[in-house]
Amino acid sequence: RRAVPAPGLRIGIGEEPGTGAPPPGESSGGGTGGGSRRLLILLAVALVVFLLHHFGPLQAPMEKVRGVMADLEGRMVTMGVVFFSVTFLMVALGVPRLLFFVLGGFFFNFWPGLILAISGVMGGAFATFHFVRWCGRDWVRKRFDDTAIFRKVLPQSSTAWSVFFARQLPLSCFFVNTGLALSPVGSGAFVLGSLLGFLPQGIIAALIGSGLAEDGFMEGVAELTAAAFFLFAIMFFSWHWRRRRRRARPDR
Repeated sequence: RRAVPAPGLRIGIGEEPGTGAPPPGESSGGGTGGGSRRLLILLAVALVVFLLHHFGPLQAPMEKVRGVMADLEGRMVTMGVVFFSVTFLMVALGVPRLLFFVLGGFFFNFWPGLILAISGVMGGAFATFHFVRWCGRDWVRKRFDDTAIFRKVLPQSSTAWSVFFARQLPLSCFFVNTGLALSPVGSGAFVLGSLLGFLPQGIIAALIGSGLAEDGFMEGVAELTAAAFFLFAIMFFSWHWRRRRRRARPDR
């Protein structure tokens, strides 16, 4: 069994564009594809729920949910604190982050929900990153050794750009946070790269949640349509970018 090289060694595949090494998303064969597929499935499920809400058997349950939310309207600050805390803890433990963007949009509307969700997700990711870096580095290396899953995440450079591309890998946020903790990436690059990596999918998921919670049919359609537009725009940009990278490296 080979030991994992020390932090700073050039293992991994996360170099920024223009340096000759491919970013994680492209070399791993996944890129943003895994996240886009999850969002496509989420959007399809949301459309079905939305139609059942307005024209089917979910009308009564949704009215009860709205009644509970109306009763809690005077306690929105408390609810926001609870939501942030739960999101922070669950993301730190490895629960998928998209769930909390959807719930944030659903319970708090788009902008407040997005801000609460991204704050909790960033906090949980940062906590895992520093816990592994300060306390769990040796345990992670001993348990997982030089496994492929961490070689996909560990970036060659310490830039925010590398972290951004690591966030596009179709891997659990927990594994990405752990892999980045074993790399030479600093706290500033981790925060900036993670924020840029989380926001595109987070905006789409929050729009889906907010659209599901709308009382008016057309208002909900507008938000779900916006979510679909942003999703397909990201998918097109990702496809176009990978195509240009492949053409720039005909030997690969």
